[in-house]
Amino acid sequence: MTQRFGIIDDPFMTLIERIQLRKSCFIAAVAVIVAAYAVKLPMERALNRDYAALGFGNVSSLLSVREKLSQYMFVALMGGFRNVVANLLWISAHNDWERHLWFKQKEKYHVVNTLQPNSIYFWDNAAWHFAWNSSYAASVDPLEPRESVRARNQQMWFDLGEETLKKGIEHNPGSWELHAAMARLLADKQKRPLEAAEYYRKAAAFPETPTYLKRQVAFKLLDGGDIQGAYDEMRRLWLDSEDNHVPTFRTRIPELEDQLQIPSEKRLFAR
Repeated sequence: MTQRFGIIDDPFMTLIERIQLRKSCFIAAVAVIVAAYAVKLPMERALNRDYAALGFGNVSSLLSVREKLSQYMFVALMGGFRNVVANLLWISAHNDWERHLWFKQKEKYHVVNTLQPNSIYFWDNAAWHFAWNSSYAASVDPLEPRESVRARNQQMWFDLGEETLKKGIEHNPGSWELHAAMARLLADKQKRPLEAAEYYRKAAAFPETPTYLKRQVAFKLLDGGDIQGAYDEMRRLWLDSEDNHVPTFRTRIPELEDQLQIPSEKRLFAR
């Protein structure tokens, strides 16, 4: 009588008995896995709640951070010096930027934002470095002779900047700064002005948003070809506050009224 794979293999057993034995062992193994998962899931959920309360996101985020930190930094992190670790990494990432070490900088910014997900400054600046500095470096990379590859790599950094701001907004939905930063990136780098207008509109909903940014909704609608929407927005803002009586609006509104053939009695400015 021998044992293979943990199952007794008796030469005197019939084929049916062997099948039944293996079936029983398989059912037992499945039951053990299910039981282990039933224990693991509540524990993992509890850990995720604890780490989320601390601002780490979840256990997976913390593990990804551990892989990128030295042992001493991780000990400091778990000892309650999260701000110190994040600031040191931010300084180190800035040094990487000065030395054009873009990928090292990217990894450190990922860790910084995981450690300090409620810092508007970290999200905004990381995205700016990706979409403006790293992307430009990729577009003029002297080690890559193929223009198509440089353009692809540049687009990769644009997309990373957009993804970074999306995550930042998820963590900080009440930040007008991050909504405005996303609008600027979509307009200037991704060339999607209508989406940019929507993010400027979201930013404008916050009372502390500067007035000049609220006017950007109309300009991006105009850039995207929505002439009627741009005119409606400019008209609304002009009537809403004298702060919006700027020379640009004073010039563009009559032009749009001409384009849209607005009746003279309904125009803001008589010709």
